Amino acid sequence: AHRLSLPLLQKLGLESLQRYRDFIPLTAESSLVIRDLEEQLLARSRGFGVTQWLVGDSGFGKSTALWKVLQSHASRGGFVLWMPGSLCDECLSLQSALDKWLHELMPSLQADAGSEALQLLNESQKLWLVVDDVNRTDDPLRALRNLRSWTESSSSKLEESERRFPLLVFCPVWPQFWSVLHQQRLLTPPNSSAFASDIQGTVSEIVTLGHMTPEESKEAVAIAAQHAGVAVSPLEEKTLSEGLGHDPFLIGLLADLWRDELPAELIACQPVEHWADYLIQHYLLKRCREAAARPETRSVAADYQRALQLLGKFMVRHRRLRPRWDEVCLW
Repeated sequence: AHRLSLPLLQKLGLESLQRYRDFIPLTAESSLVIRDLEEQLLARSRGFGVTQWLVGDSGFGKSTALWKVLQSHASRGGFVLWMPGSLCDECLSLQSALDKWLHELMPSLQADAGSEALQLLNESQKLWLVVDDVNRTDDPLRALRNLRSWTESSSSKLEESERRFPLLVFCPVWPQFWSVLHQQRLLTPPNSSAFASDIQGTVSEIVTLGHMTPEESKEAVAIAAQHAGVAVSPLEEKTLSEGLGHDPFLIGLLADLWRDELPAELIACQPVEHWADYLIQHYLLKRCREAAARPETRSVAADYQRALQLLGKFMVRHRRLRPRWDEVCLW
């Protein structure tokens, strides 16, 4: 078995970062704007043992921003790790969740790698841990309660040995789940600008993420055009950002379209109310073609398109916009 060390933990963190990149629907990542989120998180990360809850609706760019935050920290030699939110619903402790995920990344790793990781890290070498996506687990509220409880209990045990909690935890949360937890007085209200001490030595901080501002979305369109080598005037930047509703995901799809060397006139000639549909159709068609091009598949792009159409039909029929795979199998 391989014994966990700080260099190995750093290597496994980079592997998890690549998996995180594959997990989220990231398009034209080099063209997207962080929206000053990294600066907010750095400014608010006072001391040790901070849990950052990112509250915002789906599609507001929480996961994309966190991926870029981890990537930036890793490029400076920092320790990073993405852990799937499903582990918060499956495991009994933070150590067991870390252990299970580290063994997923490297099956030959020593036993109790999660506990060993917490022992290796220290005040000057803390781990930036992103737990995403708890919102799509079978029981998001239980997963969120578990994560909060884990950070508290782990911090308490370390404080008993006069050590500080060596993690900086980031977790994206949808507002509907956050509101329930707040009503149950398990977490701080999302509008709170002050730090909330959960227990001695552990601090939670809330970062609320809303729609892009007009200035942010206009800048995102400008950067996307620059990276794609597309000439877009300031007026066109404003028109495009407004036409896409200042939506970070749709702007990412626009960058994806430009990156495929499709002329800007293709979207400009579409009515504004059709822009979102056009970009999503281009994205889906591209992904269907990529899936059909894999050597192990015998299906063509049209087969995948038909499967998506049927999936959408049954989602509406069963009124399940976020179905689990076992439900899809029964349809």
